[in-house]
Amino acid sequence: MYRKEFSRYIQLIAPIFNVFNRHFLLSFNITNAYLTIKSIAISSRRCTSNWLAISVN
Repeated sequence: MYRKEFSRYIQLIAPIFNVFNRHFLLSFNITNAYLTIKSIAISSRRCTSNWLAISVN
């Protein structure tokens, strides 16, 4: 009884959740890509400055 009600509720909410999930994943991926690029840029800048300091020395 309870399981049947629950499955009906899931069937009702699943499409809405899928749409929300798709949008959330898209924005999450964009944010993740931005943060990854940012961290790569920061680390490459740090490596470049270290390399310059080593070459100057």
